Amino acid sequence: MMAIGLGLLYFARSFVEVILCGIVMMGGYLLTTSTLSALLRDKTPKGNEGGIQGVRMIALVLIPMIVGPHIGSMVIKGSQSTYIELGVEKTMPTPDLFIVAAIIALISILPILYLAKKEKRANV
Repeated sequence: MMAIGLGLLYFARSFVEVILCGIVMMGGYLLTTSTLSALLRDKTPKGNEGGIQGVRMIALVLIPMIVGPHIGSMVIKGSQSTYIELGVEKTMPTPDLFIVAAIIALISILPILYLAKKEKRANV
């Protein structure tokens, strides 16, 4: 759902389109993070709650906050779109950011599918 919303944002040009596509994207994001957080809480061994939640914060907050801006910066610099603000030429964000984010969201499904398959084999 998040990847679909991001893909739709690539094509959105009007205010209403951006709002609607953004709702789809954020809905998918919130569903994904809340589901993963609940699963992590369910699978956390007793007595290790603090350490595991710390790892969760690093994996879901710290790493994306470091890696995301670098990826975004590479996409923006690669677009060669610029504008002039107060006499200074600046690079312009491009809709390509949404496609790159959708690809990353789809790639992030792979480890989840792998873990689900591994757990299913363990429970059989």
